Parts: sequence; structure tokens; C-alpha cells
Amino acid sequence: MGGKVENDFNVEMWDDEGMRIVEVMASCANVIVAIGAFEAALTQRKGRYLLLRHGARVLRRSPFAEFVDARERARATES
Repeated sequence: MGGKVENDFNVEMWDDEGMRIVEVMASCANVIVAIGAFEAALTQRKGRYLLLRHGARVLRRSPFAEFVDARERARATES
């Protein structure tokens, strides 16, 4: 007994540039619970860069994260 509990799904708040994690708001073992936590985080932290991740894979992004990422992709194609 006493095995390690793996919480593979994280709800993270990143800085406004999407460069570093500021806070892990939730860590869950179940994807349904993680989605609920992400939806709740969207209402609590409007206008912030939020991600729901499973390891390195991004499952959901906040609208602000979509905006920042699209802006960065546009800058990259201009160069």
C-alpha cells in the first residue's frame, strides 16, 4: 500500500506572455474533474493565460491564451 498517486492533469495559470507557470490551480487524476476545475478557473481568472495540460499535451486553452499564442504565431511568420 501507500503507492504514489499520479495527478496527470494540471490546470495552470501562466504569466501574460505564456512563458512561465505562475500557479498550478488544480492537479487531478481524472480528466472529467480536471475539465470541471478548468471551467471553474475560467470564471475565477478571466483574462488570464490558463491551460489544462496532460503532461506536455495541452487539452484546453483560455481565450486569452489563444489570443497570445495567435499573436506569437503571427510575429513568427512576419520574420
